[in-house]
Amino acid sequence: MDQANFKPAQAEAPAWHALSTAEAFEYLAADTSGLSTEEAQRRLEVHGPNRLPVQARRSALTRFLLQF
Repeated sequence: MDQANFKPAQAEAPAWHALSTAEAFEYLAADTSGLSTEEAQRRLEVHGPNRLPVQARRSALTRFLLQF
């Protein structure tokens, strides 16, 4: 990733608490029914699936031993 072009997401996001419902829906390209199928597909292609990475779990014994 080019650090010169990196912009934190929060720097671009508006003050959500200060927006009206209509303004928030407009900013998000959504409405009371949610995203259109086309917008959902576009976001999936741009951002990928909304999944957390799978992490290896530590065993109970390992967690216990890490306490000391």
